[in-house]
Amino acid sequence: MEPPNFNPMFDSELPVPLPEVRSDSPEMTEAWGERIGRAAQQGDLIDLRGELGAGKTCWVRGFARGLGIRDAIRSPTFTICHVHCGDQVLFHLDAYRLEDPAELLIQGWDEMRAQGVVVVEWGERIEELLPSDRLMIRLRHTDAKSAIAESGSRILEFQGEGIRALELISILTRGRSNEQNSQDHGR
Repeated sequence: MEPPNFNPMFDSELPVPLPEVRSDSPEMTEAWGERIGRAAQQGDLIDLRGELGAGKTCWVRGFARGLGIRDAIRSPTFTICHVHCGDQVLFHLDAYRLEDPAELLIQGWDEMRAQGVVVVEWGERIEELLPSDRLMIRLRHTDAKSAIAESGSRILEFQGEGIRALELISILTRGRSNEQNSQDHGR
């Protein structure tokens, strides 16, 4: 277990970067989201990218569970933002239908990060509003067949800029190393 003020920039045992993982089911995609949700803090911003049906909302369901949220999680495509309360407040945004990123400023974009954790689906549509310190996760189908089937395999690619994003990636990497060690010892 890492110390409460763990900082990957100064930790001498910094794990290997985690560029991507494969998810073979919606449950696995949710589990990756939940792991990050458990570590999320007020002010964090997660930028989710991927084509329609790539698993973005599925990932958010797990993330919300990690934040202690028990609400049903649905895509806010038509409402732009859903607010969920648990151990922390989650602002779940979908930028797909925004014609102008400035529309988010009217909805209180600046206040959202100050009051909770923000997850943006289709972050590439509001790139100019996104802070540099964020965790970006790109979800993609492994092949054309999985793009058709909702339960097909996906690849989750993790990128981060800034100390906080690197901390979140580091938490994922450590969890993956622990799982691998458990599997190796179980053989």
